[in-house]
Amino acid sequence: MAIFKKLPFAKPSRRVYIPKLDGQRRPLGIASLENKIVQQALGSVRGVLYKKVFLGFSYGFRLGRRPMTCYLLIMIPCFARP
Repeated sequence: MAIFKKLPFAKPSRRVYIPKLDGQRRPLGIASLENKIVQQALGSVRGVLYKKVFLGFSYGFRLGRRPMTCYLLIMIPCFARP
């Protein structure tokens, strides 16, 4: 199909091997600059779209919110002295 020939395909990740303490090597994939730019742009657009869907108490995978913040919001009142 002609439509598939015009689509830009992502470049393959560069494979680098990092030595481990036991002598083996751990593979690591490094994305190209173009792929990183596309990932960042899509992540920004997705964040704006999903921000409307998330509830105020949703903390996972949101910009400026961490699971530790949620944990502290729950635990601090539990251990506060009356």
